[in-house]
Amino acid sequence: MKNTAWIEKITLSPDKNFPATGFLVGRIPDLELPTDRHEALLRQQPLQRKIIETLFPSKDRLTRIPFVSADQCHGSDIAIVNPPFLDTKKCNQVDGLITIHSEVILSITTADCAPVWIIEKTGRAGALIHSGKKGTALGIVSKAIDQMQEVFQIDPYDCILTIGPCIRPPCYEIDFAETIRKQAAKAGVGVIQDEKICTACHLDHYYSYRREHGKTGHMVAVLLLHNKTAVTDNG
Repeated sequence: MKNTAWIEKITLSPDKNFPATGFLVGRIPDLELPTDRHEALLRQQPLQRKIIETLFPSKDRLTRIPFVSADQCHGSDIAIVNPPFLDTKKCNQVDGLITIHSEVILSITTADCAPVWIIEKTGRAGALIHSGKKGTALGIVSKAIDQMQEVFQIDPYDCILTIGPCIRPPCYEIDFAETIRKQAAKAGVGVIQDEKICTACHLDHYYSYRREHGKTGHMVAVLLLHNKTAVTDNG
């Protein structure tokens, strides 16, 4: 595929049969992007979606796995993703997605902010969170853990949380990845993982809003559960 992006499979667990898969689709080489961030995002989306379809091919090859994305508004609101599933859906004014369903791809975009995967160890529920400076200060990761517990009765101790590539000191004055780790520990998360990769230090693989002075693209983080059983909500 022309303009193939840097693609990183996220190690959500050392268990090869772990019931969830996460990827980060990074920089797309030789793809010229307009200076306007919204236009740059629109130009990237078709290529990114094609890449994601190769990562998660549908079984019958006639239909695509439903694809749900978050709006990325640097807040702390989170959407619960439930059927019916459309081919593509965008959840507006949220920075996080939670689901118990295995037939839907969750997606967020980042360009220095941290993608955070939170998975119950048997795949009963999963969350994908966009947590940068503002979202971390607002406690979006803590809120996601609370929602998983309240809505789906998921014990935080049974969760594995993974922080993906994001900007870090000394390239950025705030270590929000460290804050996310502390928030997760305080919430009682059983396993906390951090890739400890700085996006600003690896422009060959990632986009960096700070390092590229805003004239850049976005990575796409995705999550798909492979649970055999699901839980019901509390409502």
